[in-house]
Amino acid sequence: MNNAVFITFVLLCFSCAKREFSNSCDPASQDFTQILFIKAALNDKSSHCGINYTSAIPDIPSGVSATSGTNQNTVTWTNSTGATSYNLYWRNLSGVTKTNGIKISNVTSPYTHSNPINGTKLYYVVTAENSGAESGVSSEVSATSFCNPCKMFMTAATYDGNMGGFSGADSKCSSDANKPATGTYKALLVGAINRIACTTASCSGGVSEHTDWVMQSNRAYVRSDGTTAIGTTNVNGLMLAGHVDVTGGANTIWTGLNTATDYTTHPNEHCTNWTDNSGVAARRGSTGSIPVGLGGSVCSTVYSIVCVEQ
Repeated sequence: MNNAVFITFVLLCFSCAKREFSNSCDPASQDFTQILFIKAALNDKSSHCGINYTSAIPDIPSGVSATSGTNQNTVTWTNSTGATSYNLYWRNLSGVTKTNGIKISNVTSPYTHSNPINGTKLYYVVTAENSGAESGVSSEVSATSFCNPCKMFMTAATYDGNMGGFSGADSKCSSDANKPATGTYKALLVGAINRIACTTASCSGGVSEHTDWVMQSNRAYVRSDGTTAIGTTNVNGLMLAGHVDVTGGANTIWTGLNTATDYTTHPNEHCTNWTDNSGVAARRGSTGSIPVGLGGSVCSTVYSIVCVEQ
């Protein structure tokens, strides 16, 4: 709600109320209360009737920024005039307010928000406070923490080639019985659009070739137990050699990756970007050797998928 609409709403509320006093300089009057309420909402610290009733409201924090990190986000801001403490409000949707945000009281800059939901963008605002009042909210910032090491697992359930696209496959990762208790996961699948690892062999052009690729640069990956190492990706977010299998055995999985160990998508065999089970071929792979394609299978066949923590 913008300021003009908000003020109009307040004025209508007061105009409909029974009015016993009309002296706007009388602290007992409704006019007085109405004016100070609006001034506070607008962070207006100018005097009213010769007295600065709102001077106690600290300035709204400025210079707010958020930085993503391993298992944490860091929020910083510039301290406000008149403030003795600060509050942080956050949630996983844009438009954070004092009402809908999760409040963390008495924070100082820089503040480290530890153990958020890795792979999920979180939104933050900051307020300043003193013994008299709390300021309005700052400009909103966002950050997305990430895992390191990150877990991988193979789904307990098996699927044909119509998984509802990549978003549907990701949802299957989130609901699978083998999913660890924490973390956000995406399916290790590629296609012609929406999710691509490399457009050239082993991403010779760098990470700019990625489209929503599920593995990150220079990141350690472990099995779902959280400790058994699988391997570490290179600067291009690829695990090319020296890794162990995801599950402790070689299991056939859907991938869409080309036969060569280069992380490119097969030009045709990806079940129409994982939306078709009517007979179009798709590439399968093995949990024992992540980038390798094993050849094609018809899309009506059922296999598991590998899911990667973000």
